[in-house]
Amino acid sequence: MFLFLNRLDFTPLNSGSTQPLLTQGTLKKQDLVYPDRSLLEAFSRVTRDLFEKIEKNNHESNALAAIRDLLLPKLMTGEIRVREAEKIAGEAI
Repeated sequence: MFLFLNRLDFTPLNSGSTQPLLTQGTLKKQDLVYPDRSLLEAFSRVTRDLFEKIEKNNHESNALAAIRDLLLPKLMTGEIRVREAEKIAGEAI
């Protein structure tokens, strides 16, 4: 459901000129096709590992960004040297 809704372009359904508005009434008028259970289960089997990998990569990316934000200012000011930064980063990972 998330993938389907994420790909929809709701722009044509918006009403209002200053503040775009999407009402329940507008949504209720839209046709929605539901796949049968076996197709949903097959899709889930195929995509489960991908979503887990995406979640793991996002977590790792956030951790690396935090390490960067911690070490970069210290490296730029000379507070620590590259070897010290490598040690700190290695311990954090």
